[in-house]
Amino acid sequence: MKSIVFSNSYINDCEKSVCINLSGDDSRAANKKNVIDLSSIYDFVDDTYLSRFSEWLGKLNIKNADIFWWAHTSTAKNILSSPVGDRFLQVHAVCEIVRNTTATSINVVGASPGMMESIVMLLNDKSFLVKGMSWRFRWLRRTITNIASFLRIIFQCLSVFFGNYFVNQKAREVNVDVCLFTYIDGKQYEETDNYFGKLPEIYRANNKVSFAYLAYVYKPYRLRMKITSQLRNATPYFFLFGMLTVFDYLWGIFFSLRELWLNTCKRNYLYMNDNDGYRPLLREIFVHDLSYGGYIHNLLVNRAVRRFLDINHPNEILYPFENKSLEKMLVLAARSAEVVPKIVGYQHTSITPRHSTQFFVENEAGRTPLPDKIVTVGEVTKRYIEKYGNYPAGIFVAGCALRQVWNSQKAKQYLGQENMHILLALSSSKKELEKSVQYMKSVKRLLPNIEVGIRPHPDFPLALLSKEQLEWIEKNAIDFSRTVLSDNIDWCHLTAYVSSTVALETLMRGKPVIKLSIGDVISPDPVIGDVSFHWDAKDETDMVEILFHIKNMSDSEYLSASKDAIEYVADYLSPVNDRCLNEFIC
Repeated sequence: MKSIVFSNSYINDCEKSVCINLSGDDSRAANKKNVIDLSSIYDFVDDTYLSRFSEWLGKLNIKNADIFWWAHTSTAKNILSSPVGDRFLQVHAVCEIVRNTTATSINVVGASPGMMESIVMLLNDKSFLVKGMSWRFRWLRRTITNIASFLRIIFQCLSVFFGNYFVNQKAREVNVDVCLFTYIDGKQYEETDNYFGKLPEIYRANNKVSFAYLAYVYKPYRLRMKITSQLRNATPYFFLFGMLTVFDYLWGIFFSLRELWLNTCKRNYLYMNDNDGYRPLLREIFVHDLSYGGYIHNLLVNRAVRRFLDINHPNEILYPFENKSLEKMLVLAARSAEVVPKIVGYQHTSITPRHSTQFFVENEAGRTPLPDKIVTVGEVTKRYIEKYGNYPAGIFVAGCALRQVWNSQKAKQYLGQENMHILLALSSSKKELEKSVQYMKSVKRLLPNIEVGIRPHPDFPLALLSKEQLEWIEKNAIDFSRTVLSDNIDWCHLTAYVSSTVALETLMRGKPVIKLSIGDVISPDPVIGDVSFHWDAKDETDMVEILFHIKNMSDSEYLSASKDAIEYVADYLSPVNDRCLNEFIC
């Protein structure tokens, strides 16, 4: 008989045992045999994982669609902002390993209570013996989590209240034709929005249209609102949470606590698929949404937009479209207004197969709060989402990229007279940072004469690397942290990347890009379709061959590919023009 032992540390070391370490802490199973760590577990699932995950959650979205369901961040199927995707995959992978291994003892380290219960329900085999301290005391861990969730809901509501309520800006009547819903989550610039660029300024030059921003402000609330208020903007800002009343806060707390009770105390809550063993996992994820996923914030967005539209009647609301839960709260509020505005979404950035939130299963779009129209950044993303997204026909129109600045500087070709300069552009995660640096370390070992410049994402700085990797960078690479991107692209002959949109900026300059494969189950590549000057390096040896290929390209071959790359990006991130601008304004 096989036994499954759930624990928080490695407890068995016999020849017929295997350890599945889900904790992400390799030290828990250090120096042990037969260990499958978190990075290796993805080898046990195939590339149909994303479609299975999307179908599972998509069908639940169809069955459960209402405001209190959509307020859960996880229902958006975003595998980057919610743990639901990773935990779904890990549960599925553990089940596959348990079914197929010849080991008699399977030690699962670091599984949450919901994951443990889903694994046992999905295996559905009485011949398995389930044991371990984590399994036995899962009720205690869950109880502690639920109590902490209760306290966090109260804390989150009070944080929003004290950060926004006493700001002297309640809903007031303004003369506005177009309301731009935006986010204040970083550095602000005068007359330039982080999502819409200079849209109001450009459009007002030839049209008599009034604009106003309705802003969702991130912490620290008062500091960001103060900085924004001090900017000299012709377009006024209204801070979303400043619209709320005491009743709205009490309403948000009541329904958040009600949702916590339903997910912790009412066993048959949620309309699940038949014999769905993932119910314990989903309930646990929903409690996570209530604690960390912004559930109460999403409810308050709905109330604040309703307050604004009770007094103001814009012709149109335009918002950055990513199909997030927060956006659904906005759409539901706008549709419930006495005077319903036209609702337009702006698909404002690149898209990858990993953006599962953008894709629907059959009939899901009909149950989802969507805008009346979605303007894309160009034809490439429009064609891609129309092909794979299952959206209503005619909802997409090709627009333009409002944030990207086109640079017509001629590309710098590598002709062999100097060392090849490779820009390693990073984003997304610590895992991407670590694996990409190790990847380039192996490439440089094979080609010592290349020069490597590393541009990390601000959220994942080089300081996260090990001492050994930092020492290698100091001796063998250039640190481009917090430098000007255009200067980095000027310096390089090509860009190597995993998921960074710097790849598109590089192609925009007519330079080659190489996508590094670091074992992602789902491709994070923003360069979609067949593109000249774009290669996918499966491993370090493959990349070396690609570099030699680029080096040996003839002038005519290089220039032709460079031109094709520029034309591709012009179709992907279309430059601003009058026709595209008119698509934004109804």
